[in-house]
Amino acid sequence: MHPTQLTAHKYLIGGYRIQTKQSFGVELALLASLVLAGSSIPRALKSQKPLPTGLSLLALYGLFTYGNAYRQKL
Repeated sequence: MHPTQLTAHKYLIGGYRIQTKQSFGVELALLASLVLAGSSIPRALKSQKPLPTGLSLLALYGLFTYGNAYRQKL
């Protein structure tokens, strides 16, 4: 399975767990954002292409959103 597909699955499972108020939903979505950021930001900086740049923006949005949600849980 491609790493991007794994990240998408983590987002889906994390979102489902958040929606159903199960444990580790926010943490899983935050992990997916971290993995996506780690793989897409260097590519975006190197290639300057729209797809890696868009994925980087999505990852940064996820890091901000789920990072704040995780911080509020503490």
